[in-house]
Amino acid sequence: MEYKEEVLESKSIILLAIKGHFTFHEIAKLGLKYRRIALEKKYRLVCDFSEAKGQVTVSDIQTYFSNYIHPVDKRLSEVPVAYITNESDYAAFKLMQQIWDNQGVSIVVFKEVQSGIKWFETNQ
Repeated sequence: MEYKEEVLESKSIILLAIKGHFTFHEIAKLGLKYRRIALEKKYRLVCDFSEAKGQVTVSDIQTYFSNYIHPVDKRLSEVPVAYITNESDYAAFKLMQQIWDNQGVSIVVFKEVQSGIKWFETNQ
């Protein structure tokens, strides 16, 4: 797995582009790291998974916040996050959105980076 960070200072957004194969543990740790940074700076986070592949189970999604985020700082689940996905993984990301919404964690899912950035510009 590789990732690249770009900070859009004028928009208060951190853009994180993930490429290649990832494990759930790797991506969970990365998510924790960047949620911390975004919380400290009062920024929003756009996570681009359009060129990434990994094995994530429904159980992983259901327990992500209780296992990785909330033990560190429950405020991390309040960081505004947009996830970008490719067409083939879109349904899985929408399921993740619904599961987390049911847990009180709001995220949005898009197919293009610019759609995620625009959503933040008009909704946050």
